[in-house]
Amino acid sequence: TRGDALLVLLDGPAQAVTPRPDGPPAETTLAPGASIGARTLFLDAPYEATVTTLGPANVLRLPRAALRRVVARYAPAERALRVFHHRTFDRAAEALHAY
Repeated sequence: TRGDALLVLLDGPAQAVTPRPDGPPAETTLAPGASIGARTLFLDAPYEATVTTLGPANVLRLPRAALRRVVARYAPAERALRVFHHRTFDRAAEALHAY
C-alpha cells in the first residue's frame, strides 16, 4: 500500500522488516527519531517494510495533506526533509548491502 503519512518514532523501540527477493528478509532496529514512510510520500511508492513496535512507543503522525501544507509554506522544510530522507535511505541501503 501507499503511505498517507510521515511517521516519526518519538520513543520506544521498533523493528522494520524488509523482504528481499534473494534471501531472508532484512531486519532493522529503529531508534527514537527514525522516520517511517518518507519514501512512500516523496516517491509515491508502496511501502517497502513492515514496521512493528517492540514495546510501548509513541509515534508522531504527520498526514500527507499536512506535510504538503508545511512544504508549500516553508520551502526550506521540503529541502530539509529531502536531505534527511536521502541520508536515511543511504544508511538503509548500506545496512542491506552489509547484511
